[in-house]
Amino acid sequence: MDTLPTWLEPQVKAHMEKAFPRYFDHIAKWMAYQFLTKNKYEVDHNLDPPWDSSGRLISTNQNLQTEDYQTLEQFLEEYNGNSLPSFVSGCGLSHQTFAADLERETSQFIGDELYNLLSQLNQQQLDEIKTFLLNNPYRSEDLDLTMPENIAYEIFITDTLECYWNIIIAMQERIALFEIALLYKRGISTATERFAKEHEEKKQRNEQLKKQHIKASQTWSKIERLYQVRFGETLPFSIEMPFYKTQFHPWLLSLQTEGMAETEIQMTAKFYCHSFSNSVRHHLSSFRFDPNHRP
Repeated sequence: MDTLPTWLEPQVKAHMEKAFPRYFDHIAKWMAYQFLTKNKYEVDHNLDPPWDSSGRLISTNQNLQTEDYQTLEQFLEEYNGNSLPSFVSGCGLSHQTFAADLERETSQFIGDELYNLLSQLNQQQLDEIKTFLLNNPYRSEDLDLTMPENIAYEIFITDTLECYWNIIIAMQERIALFEIALLYKRGISTATERFAKEHEEKKQRNEQLKKQHIKASQTWSKIERLYQVRFGETLPFSIEMPFYKTQFHPWLLSLQTEGMAETEIQMTAKFYCHSFSNSVRHHLSSFRFDPNHRP
């Protein structure tokens, strides 16, 4: 088979048309979240060298306001705060707008919906698609094409479905014409819940990190004290690999008799990284006691 089955493209188009309400909700939630979390950006050229006029994005510290835009299309012209290399002489950076984010969100949505469609096909239909993909000279050799998610991914990365990118463009153009107020109203409730959940999760992570830091501080103080008692000298300010291998690590193994846990020692690599070289920190982060040692 030299091409994908002729019945696939009409089914994809029909499926994506039916999926537009879900796409509308998805983009509404995404857009509303931007208004909750992002500031406005502008390009500053004050520090531009003579050979580069790309400028740099700076935050205005002003929140995005729905009242500033009539349609989503107008909002998409705003800078999203990200800059990428442009590889263009005289303008080294390309400042991205929310249009780039919309393209990413749309592409991800279409990919998920293609998987949903493929999951509804019978085995004979999947085999027809699989036969073409297996004979495609550009196929990914390591993908297991017995699974619909891999078939969807293979279609995407090999660009074998002609309507795929046309659908992505068409859906973006269609959603861009909707009023900001309508999209915001549809998405703000879910976006607010997401924001509150992430805020709470961040708070819990910070509290956990604080507890871990306190515990690591106690562990490191104990290590310093025990080392001084054992060797009659303080630990070096920075522990390098030769010292770690010949003296520090063998001595750490003996701390099993002090009731110290492996995780406690490992945690010092995270919170006292300034005390170790990179190689020592790597070893210490996976520290293990000798399982044959009996205190």
